[in-house]
Amino acid sequence: MSIDLQTLFSLQKEITLILPSKTQDGCQLDLNLLIEEFLLKMTKIFGGCQVQTNLKGSYIMQNGSIMIEDNACVIASCEPTKDLKDFLELCLFLKMQYKQECVAFKIDGVLYFC
Repeated sequence: MSIDLQTLFSLQKEITLILPSKTQDGCQLDLNLLIEEFLLKMTKIFGGCQVQTNLKGSYIMQNGSIMIEDNACVIASCEPTKDLKDFLELCLFLKMQYKQECVAFKIDGVLYFC
């Protein structure tokens, strides 16, 4: 038996949402709860996803201070033509609900901030 990649179902677009563990003023968030919440929300949008944990991130905030925090990435794949409106709304929800200066996400390796 052989498999021809040309005949297999594939999803060519990769979406990665970077989850924070702190608010914009440095207050600690429960990253495990965020992982569970956004794993479910992104599964509803994309039909499935995975989480990469034990990550560290850092960036310079608008006030010039350096924020270092634990992160997790929720990663999903979809067809190139998928409308990303629900995902972008989810990013804005994360920003507002969890008091973020900005939210970072990647689409096909390109990093965006909202």
